Amino acid sequence: MTTLSDIPERLVAGDLWAWTRTLADYPASSWTLTYYFRGPQAFSAVASASGDDHAISVAAATTADYAAGQYRWLARVVNGSSIYTIESGLVVVDPNLAKTGIEYRGYWQRVRDALQAVIENRATTDQLSMTIGGRSLSRMSWDEILKAHDYAVVKAAAELGDNPSKIFVRFG
Repeated sequence: MTTLSDIPERLVAGDLWAWTRTLADYPASSWTLTYYFRGPQAFSAVASASGDDHAISVAAATTADYAAGQYRWLARVVNGSSIYTIESGLVVVDPNLAKTGIEYRGYWQRVRDALQAVIENRATTDQLSMTIGGRSLSRMSWDEILKAHDYAVVKAAAELGDNPSKIFVRFG
């Protein structure tokens, strides 16, 4: 396994999360590095010292129940009363698909799927009475349904980390 030198852009719930940080100004022999994550859940990961490097390792059993979604994170070093936030960013936690009984789709993916079912005349009663933006799907015109579907497709792609600026064409 290749050791990463920084937090990746995507992590998978249920996998081992591991990376090593070399921070010349904050060696692990003197400083403690902690990553704080805030999103659908809140959790943290404390690095251990590997010489002067900071080794972050979060066991698969620990990440197994982490909620999928986008998280803000920050990396903070501490040495006694000296505390510094050294960096921050965003990370997407992908769902643990090995776990059964979880809803792996995001909000816009579920909306896209419900609208697709309406378009394909396969909607259930629940989907026909689903409310989006205060409007019932059963009362939307065909053009409004198609427009809402196109919008949901773009938003669902963004949830998945796909390029939301793709151009979609509909004929007919």
